[in-house]
Amino acid sequence: MSVPLHAFLVANREEILARSRSKLGRRGIPTPTAAELGDGLPRFLDQLIAILDPKKGEPLAEQGSVAASASIHGADLLRQGLTVGQVVQDYGSICQSVTEVAAELHTAITAEEFQTFNQILDEAIAQAVTEYERQRDRSVAGPGVAHLGFLAHEMRNLVTTSMLTFEALSGGTVGVSGSTGTLLGRSLRRMRVLIDRTLAEVRLGTDIQTPERVVIVELMEEIEIIATIEAKERDVQLSMEMGAHDVAVQADHQILASAVANLVQNAFKFTRRGGHVTVRARALNDRVLIEVQDECGGLPPGKVEELFLPFERRGNDQTGLSISLRGVRANNGEIRVHDLPGQGCVFTIELPRAPRSISDGPPFLALVAGTAPKTASLPAAATASLLPSVLIVDDDEDILAALTDLLSDRYRLTLAHDGAEALTILRDGSFDLAIVDLDLPVVDGLSIVKAVHYGNGHGSPPAFLLLSGQSDPAVKAEALALGTVDYMTKPFDPDELLARMTRILTTVTREASLLSDAMTDSLTGLANYRCFAQNLDREVERSRRYGQPLSLITLDLDHMKAINDEHGHDAGDDAIKLIAKVLTDAVRSFELVARQGGDEFAIILPDTGASDARQLADRLHEAVRAQAVMGLKLSASIGLASWQDGDGVERQVEASALLKASDEALYRAKRGGRNRVESDRTDHGR
Repeated sequence: MSVPLHAFLVANREEILARSRSKLGRRGIPTPTAAELGDGLPRFLDQLIAILDPKKGEPLAEQGSVAASASIHGADLLRQGLTVGQVVQDYGSICQSVTEVAAELHTAITAEEFQTFNQILDEAIAQAVTEYERQRDRSVAGPGVAHLGFLAHEMRNLVTTSMLTFEALSGGTVGVSGSTGTLLGRSLRRMRVLIDRTLAEVRLGTDIQTPERVVIVELMEEIEIIATIEAKERDVQLSMEMGAHDVAVQADHQILASAVANLVQNAFKFTRRGGHVTVRARALNDRVLIEVQDECGGLPPGKVEELFLPFERRGNDQTGLSISLRGVRANNGEIRVHDLPGQGCVFTIELPRAPRSISDGPPFLALVAGTAPKTASLPAAATASLLPSVLIVDDDEDILAALTDLLSDRYRLTLAHDGAEALTILRDGSFDLAIVDLDLPVVDGLSIVKAVHYGNGHGSPPAFLLLSGQSDPAVKAEALALGTVDYMTKPFDPDELLARMTRILTTVTREASLLSDAMTDSLTGLANYRCFAQNLDREVERSRRYGQPLSLITLDLDHMKAINDEHGHDAGDDAIKLIAKVLTDAVRSFELVARQGGDEFAIILPDTGASDARQLADRLHEAVRAQAVMGLKLSASIGLASWQDGDGVERQVEASALLKASDEALYRAKRGGRNRVESDRTDHGR
């Protein structure tokens, strides 16, 4: 049976109250008071009934009266000497009683009404806990409170509030996304700020300080994480101006971070909802300025001097700005406050700027000046052709000059100034490593990686090391997913770059060696059948796509069995190695010579039509005839097949068909008496 929640509460008011009192009565510590049982529960339940009355229109419009009542309830708990945990139990007992009675009477209450009911309950718990906390803070405040006791008190309050709100959430009576969940999040964030401030106090009080080079951009990124959450909660706009990458100070990182975070926290406390907080960093000659601007409405006359007093309170908020002043001064800096009457305040931290480091990034002037550390040069015997080949792609001339100065004695360098130029170079050349900036004109870095890995260019793609001013994890993940070997964020340290390049190229060399072993014939050093098959597939695809001719020569040494039988297999191996050299010397650099096995060879001739292929086959035939092993003259049978789209009509050719045609021509040469050249008689598009 379905009944409106309002009607259900009216009809079962006494039963719900009786059950709620029974639940509270079983509480041992603290014992429920008569006022709590006789007045608090009925008053809250009656307000719920009134709010849910359909005659009053939208129920949530009346929610403020419950919130106000809950605040009074929270304050009463303190005056009665009770704990704030009672408010959670008071309201939770009503929710549980309503659920139990409805279940026993088989009464169905709509999900929408229960959602409204839970929203009101959520708001009531949050308001009561907040008021209790506020009243308790006020009761212990005063100039006589010791510093350590104050910190302990603050921490206890925040832990207590967090535990109580967690208890309400874990009980299932309210949702984590409501007011109670918000209160828990706020308590945890305040706890973090308090812990950071306390740690900074300890370091300042005991002189435990570790000065280091603090890059301001990195410090601002840390502050931004916390500030963004705070801005969202307080409904305040946030602007962050990070400054240049080469701006740094010499400071204790934790103390300085706490000092800046306190100023930012203070700005949010006193900026009205809908207002604006700005945090900016900039360099001014030999000084670094960090400014925090709020919209507090300006300061009353004479209040500037009070801002940095230890644990000064304004209203319900503790400013905590003394830690900022002490922290900045501990790092040889100062804080200024500029009042903007009727608008707000600007707090300015001024610190000495640290000398520029080579790791500060663009424009790498230290590198250009030749001050970068360099390792020993390669031995004189090592020629340039033996150095790994590296392509560097960047649109910043200073970076190109700096990297050239750093790397030129270790690697063969090629430079490109944009993505389009890089793609042209990569199509025409082969590189072990490409160092590519992510943000390039014309074609960006990621597009270069995609084009090389998924394109159909000649040779194997280089290993890619991407450089970027972006620290976005999603961009890095995308780059690595594309097959990028490594990714570095600017600014970077030259020593780290060198170390990463060494690691990458060592891996590339090892992989290339393994690949070479797998694709090379051990006797002749030529490509083996596996390598031949892969290259033939690729060249057929390229020929088909661009309409370029393609030819294939297969060659078989004549009478090899007789050589092996009469002079042994060593003589046979010498003959095979000799013919391998003859073939290699006769072809062009882009034409592949492979040993298919035994005494059989194959030559792939890209961009070569039937006529030119026949001329080469005839020259090879004569070159082999000019060779001899152990006084025995050598000869070869040669087969030839070609494909060419001569009439403009697209035709399909498969690698297997081309290989079969060439083999058939070779068999005709053998059947015809050996020591001759035969061409394929099938029309492959000619």
